[in-house]
Amino acid sequence: MDYEKKIAELNEIVERLANDKLPLDEAVKLYENAENIYKECSVYLNEQTGKVYKIKQDLEKFHEEKLD
Repeated sequence: MDYEKKIAELNEIVERLANDKLPLDEAVKLYENAENIYKECSVYLNEQTGKVYKIKQDLEKFHEEKLD
């Protein structure tokens, strides 16, 4: 996943919804698309946070072993 691209796409959708006078059907489709992008990004961030947490735990364990 290209997180930065997804965030840029999400920002474009938000701007269009805020600034353009869109037909209701188009606005609803954009909103649905934004919701899907948000969900994808949220899952991705949770996965990355888990990886960082695991690395941190491994480093702490390594440092504890080195001190013993």
